[in-house]
Amino acid sequence: MAEKFFKVHGVLSRLGRTGKLFLVLLLLQVVSWGMARLTGVTLPGRELLDFLFAVLALLLGVRYARRLIRRVLWWMRNRLIVAYIFIGVVPIVLILAMLAIGMTILMGQAAAYLMTAELNRRNESIRS
Repeated sequence: MAEKFFKVHGVLSRLGRTGKLFLVLLLLQVVSWGMARLTGVTLPGRELLDFLFAVLALLLGVRYARRLIRRVLWWMRNRLIVAYIFIGVVPIVLILAMLAIGMTILMGQAAAYLMTAELNRRNESIRS
């Protein structure tokens, strides 16, 4: 029982004044709606309660939507960075690796040709 109280207390302490006021107005809305459904009698000031509830719901909706958008954009930013790395950096690295392999093969062929030419020249000089 105490654990649930501390969880509820922790949630309420994080809400702030507007969040707590919203919860109070929500409770009043539920009570007003329940009374209207059960007895058919509406509470005085119901329109004011509806108006305040709608305004506060809109304000909290905008606030939490901004937080949600920030978190989603941060998550998307990280994913876009990874995508840009795969789209931009990885092909450049692969092209450079292919060039390095090609140059190694070409240099090996050139070295073999120069070595063969030098050996043939020495063989000719020794024969003569």
